[in-house]
Amino acid sequence: MAEPRVLIATRREQRKGRPIQFVGEAHCAMLLSLGALPLMTPGLETMAPHVDTLFELCHGLLLVEGGDVGPEHRGSEGGPAIGLVELDAGKDELEMELLRRALDEDMPVLGICRGAQLINVAYGGSLHRDIGRDVPEAIAHLSRSDYDGYRHPASLVPGTRLHDLYREDEIAVTSVHHQANRTTGGGLTIAARSPDGLVEAVEDQERRFVVGVQFHPERQRDEHPGHRALYSDFVAASREHAGG
Repeated sequence: MAEPRVLIATRREQRKGRPIQFVGEAHCAMLLSLGALPLMTPGLETMAPHVDTLFELCHGLLLVEGGDVGPEHRGSEGGPAIGLVELDAGKDELEMELLRRALDEDMPVLGICRGAQLINVAYGGSLHRDIGRDVPEAIAHLSRSDYDGYRHPASLVPGTRLHDLYREDEIAVTSVHHQANRTTGGGLTIAARSPDGLVEAVEDQERRFVVGVQFHPERQRDEHPGHRALYSDFVAASREHAGG
């Protein structure tokens, strides 16, 4: 068939006092280089009535970075939004609906950073709202002085899809987050951990493709062949889904 089409919800930002919608170009470049076509939809709750149409058009769902998952979701354990930043309830609602629909249809899902947290919440897991508050002994997971260059090690779990793709027991990963998975949702397997024990990746081994990674393979595509292999595996699963 023609290239599989991958759905990506954009994120909102204020620019010159006006809201704009955007997505990181590196995701689109990676998908295009692998023969997939990225299709972007505004991350707005008003898109919810159009989910049927979106799913008629697309064969895979890519959940990318963005603001924090809001406290109204069960996985973030309710209560006041202490320590949370850049909340966007509309994006939360749309992406959770897209994710539920994708899981119902066994559509391939790849979650990056915030996307990995959304997958965990959808499976019934919970989140650390702020690593510094909840896990004071944790290593640094965000460097404001070296935002793009900071790396820490992550151990990959043998027997997981991720370990098979990277063919390593340990890799160096980006880390630009202050939320993290706390309890792992039922049906998910932990595929990677950082040295402090925090979860760096999860996967559903019973489905065609559901993988969430806390790091950014699209930003590290030239650092390790496994980063491209992860996207390639996702595209292959989306192509398979498109063929029925």
